[in-house]
Amino acid sequence: MSTNPVEPEPTAAATSPAVPAPSPDPLSVLMRHIRESPEFPAFSANIRELLLIMENPNYSVYDLSRIILRDFSVTTQILKMVNSVFYRSYLHQVHTISNAVMLLGSNSIRDLVVGLKLFENFRKSRHLVHLKKLVLLSLFTAICAHELAQEQGRFPVEEVFLTALLANIGEIITAYYFPDEYHHQILNLVAEKNLTKSEAAKEVFQVSMEELGLAIIEEWNLPETVLYRLANFNEISEDDHSPEASMRRLIKCAQHLSRRLQDSDLSLDEWRKQGQKFFTSLGFTSESVSANLAISMNRFQEVADILSLDLKKMGLPVAAKAQKREAAKKEPEAGLPGKRPEADQAPAEGEAPVQEKISFLYQVLEEISQSIASGAPINQIIMMVLEGIYRGLKLDRVAFCLVDPKRTWVTARFGLGEKVEDLLPLLKAPMHSRNNAMVLALENHKEYLANPISRPLDRDYMGEAFWNDSQAQTFLVTPIMVDQKPIGVIYVDRLQPRIPITEAECQRIRTFRDQIIIAIRLSRRGLGA
Repeated sequence: MSTNPVEPEPTAAATSPAVPAPSPDPLSVLMRHIRESPEFPAFSANIRELLLIMENPNYSVYDLSRIILRDFSVTTQILKMVNSVFYRSYLHQVHTISNAVMLLGSNSIRDLVVGLKLFENFRKSRHLVHLKKLVLLSLFTAICAHELAQEQGRFPVEEVFLTALLANIGEIITAYYFPDEYHHQILNLVAEKNLTKSEAAKEVFQVSMEELGLAIIEEWNLPETVLYRLANFNEISEDDHSPEASMRRLIKCAQHLSRRLQDSDLSLDEWRKQGQKFFTSLGFTSESVSANLAISMNRFQEVADILSLDLKKMGLPVAAKAQKREAAKKEPEAGLPGKRPEADQAPAEGEAPVQEKISFLYQVLEEISQSIASGAPINQIIMMVLEGIYRGLKLDRVAFCLVDPKRTWVTARFGLGEKVEDLLPLLKAPMHSRNNAMVLALENHKEYLANPISRPLDRDYMGEAFWNDSQAQTFLVTPIMVDQKPIGVIYVDRLQPRIPITEAECQRIRTFRDQIIIAIRLSRRGLGA
């Protein structure tokens, strides 16, 4: 006898149709790949911090300088640019970032830093020459748009620079993080199907370069006005003649002209004629366009020189000024007074760094003296002093600590160096303390140098908790006294063991300290105190 098997009770899982897993959003996939890149988090954090500080109405010169000074390469490049012909509008050299911020304005310095950070980050690509060219052309777009915006005076020039600089960020990001797809698929589609690069990216990734670029700048928390402008960059009605639409047209013209710099079949004269055609249609005179394009090319050349890039080797035009300079280099130098072959000029081992250090210190001291004579604010003088000590003496951290008006506390106000944000809260002490080096320095009118490695009892100066939390191996506190009254202290330290703070360095710190005292006395005199 056959039996029919008992059918199992249907379950909800058995009767429900299989729900396909949602396919990942293409943009999310690209962004995840970028975020997982080792370079992206640190780079993004730096850019974000820089831009967020500028949105804070209470930001200071110190806040901006502190971020720039973390990066030695960018610090050097910024100072070279500030002292170049096309940025300099004053009579003396600038040797400190804090003074550069005061002279050029925080927005201009911010824009330069963002441009340099872009270049420094993206120069690591294995397709180095192409990435360098893309970033350089973005810099040229920004320089050109900035010059013409200044000419008309109708637009906020800082926003023009930043918007123009980032207008092509989508292509830069694509070429950097997806080099194989960019070089082997996107560029091939451009050649085969006559597509734009962004259209080709849409075929490859289902995401356009503009969409990817916008996602990146949202990650960076750019100012709302710049974000809005870039989100709507290509949406300009022919009937819209508002300042916003005019600004976008200006940047688009500069971007188009920048891209034409790569055309090997286009002479520089033809390129200039195209530029005149673009910009005269926006209301510029032919003469002003010609003058501003010449300035833009020279500034572009200055940037390339500072970044040690050979525009000619990269297939980009070279400014006439640079051509003359190269021709002059090829002329024989024999017979010039004081000129010796480069090999003969090599100093003895260890000599050059010392001479350079002393030269830098004297230059910064002179710059501080000029700022004092011109009546610069005390905070600016203090910041220049800290920067001079920090960069000139190669210390790990330097901080300025101030005595409060009631003379009850001494507290760190600002500082420079590695992990200085963790250090500053530790530099606070009541003025009645008996085991704090800062308080002892102010009471006894003398500096205290603590080096527990060679003198274990020096750990008593600040207490065990300070040494453990600060990670300092040796420190110096130098009091600032004005007319016998305690004003504050300069604190410096080193984080590496067995690298002492020498007597020569102590003497140089005293010299810088005296500049603060002079500035305070002069400011009190000016206030009738």
